[in-house]
Amino acid sequence: MKLFVRRAMVVLGAALLVACAANPTPPVTPEPDTAGERAAETPRNDENRGDNRHADERPQLFPFDKMSVSLSEGEKANVAAFAERARNADSILIRGYCDRTEVGNAKDAAIARAQAVRKVLLKAGVPARSMRVRYNTERKMHAAEVELQ
Repeated sequence: MKLFVRRAMVVLGAALLVACAANPTPPVTPEPDTAGERAAETPRNDENRGDNRHADERPQLFPFDKMSVSLSEGEKANVAAFAERARNADSILIRGYCDRTEVGNAKDAAIARAQAVRKVLLKAGVPARSMRVRYNTERKMHAAEVELQ
């Protein structure tokens, strides 16, 4: 069953990216959030973002190929190794990035990237209740960033 779910997610992700490649990006109007970031589940104000960050912790970046929502095997191993530190964090912010000038459905891709990292962290024993997912389509990058708070 798990194999079926994995394959379905890969096919869905590929279909989303293929669909966006065929559709030109519509004109973009600035979003009201100056950070260009939204919650994947429920919109929340990140006004205190970074205030609770551990002084010795910097956000960890996990790159993705431009047209991919799947982590490479090497990046999966990097996320799994990072999970050791993440297990002890009070709160974990996972922010998916996708450049909306290069990908038509950047929001969906950015969320899928954050969810891919979240899935590896869950498998490595990081509690789901400590993780929040956000996305950003303003920055010109294709990655997911994990910030321990």
